[in-house]
Amino acid sequence: MKNKKIFIGLTDIASQIADFAAGFQALGYQTMTAIHHKHASFVKAEADYDFSQMKKYWFGGVRPKSLQKKLQNRWLEPRDRIFRKAIKECDIFVFMWSTFMPDLNDLELLKKLGKKIVVFFVGSDIRKKDAYEQEAKLYDIPSYFSFLTDGELKWANSNDKLKYMRVFEKYADVIISVPNQSQLALRPYEHFFVPVNIDEIQENTDQREVPIITHAPSNRGVKGTSIILDTLNQLKNEGLNFELCLVENMAYRDALKTYTKSDVVIGELFLPSGGKLDREALAAGAISMTSLRKDYIDYLPEDCPIIDINPTTLYDLLKETINDHTKRKALAKEGRPYVEKYHTPISICKSVLDYLSIENSLEHTHTYNPTFFRDTFTPASEEDTNTYNQWTAYVKNCDWYKKHVLSGNRDGLVF
Repeated sequence: MKNKKIFIGLTDIASQIADFAAGFQALGYQTMTAIHHKHASFVKAEADYDFSQMKKYWFGGVRPKSLQKKLQNRWLEPRDRIFRKAIKECDIFVFMWSTFMPDLNDLELLKKLGKKIVVFFVGSDIRKKDAYEQEAKLYDIPSYFSFLTDGELKWANSNDKLKYMRVFEKYADVIISVPNQSQLALRPYEHFFVPVNIDEIQENTDQREVPIITHAPSNRGVKGTSIILDTLNQLKNEGLNFELCLVENMAYRDALKTYTKSDVVIGELFLPSGGKLDREALAAGAISMTSLRKDYIDYLPEDCPIIDINPTTLYDLLKETINDHTKRKALAKEGRPYVEKYHTPISICKSVLDYLSIENSLEHTHTYNPTFFRDTFTPASEEDTNTYNQWTAYVKNCDWYKKHVLSGNRDGLVF
């Protein structure tokens, strides 16, 4: 594929937009990045355009009003201005969590214009509570939803997630995701190795006798923070010697420095596979402990040095890790090489370009061919069933659907 300009946006989840931009640029591509707004204080949100910081053009003195309205329709919103600029300059569009338009209509337009579309699904954008909990039970994975607020629970079961997934399944050229969020998926997809820019992370594998243990939850309920803190307090009361560092709402680069100063970093207890923070901890030379669930269907390299934890095993594994200084020193040296092998932005961006260059995508062997929604999932109500069927019909005429999804009926669902 000849070098083309790549757009990347529009919500910076886990500070990944700049990582992807760096990866594509290192491969010789120009990039354009944009975000709707900086959604959290602890992300980099380093983009060429931040719509929330750009001026609206009102054309207040223009008359007649019909001309004023025409100009406003075209130039008022920063989002619309940058969308037109991106269409003019970019050939490939990489999306994360959101697109330019709230109704996702821009995807159809981009496809008609011959643009290539890539989506990285990143978690709660598509993970729906009822589907996740049904699958989690099959693996005896405890649910984290009881720890969420009412507002978070409302979003957790929103049908907007279903729409978001199906629209991308219809229009995207490449879908990159992981199973722990893809219970509703019908279309095959590729594995998401989260990008870690090791140039931003200083390695320190010294490992103190008395370890600094860091926990950095982006969402306390999702990460299982209350259980983690209770367990650490229990160990402290039993006489184990360690220092706790709780990181919340800290600027991204300051958080990276904290991982470098840490001996152990605890990620989360519920969701399988872990996330970007857990790999950043490895790159920093810390011992990374998080929920991997190696019996789960996610692709996990065998040489992954992360310690797999859950609410049941946390106490014993933490105690063992704190006490075994020799093991910590050896394991700490395995982290950064693992990240360099699997998680560099360059390698991930190259894989995206490789996927886009496949001439016959229907014959391509994908990392995942999802079956849970087709074969196992049961809707909670007749109303939900109708909604699922509506969005299944939306993608039914796609070539990938005809090849990979078996027609039929099950539990009111029509395929």
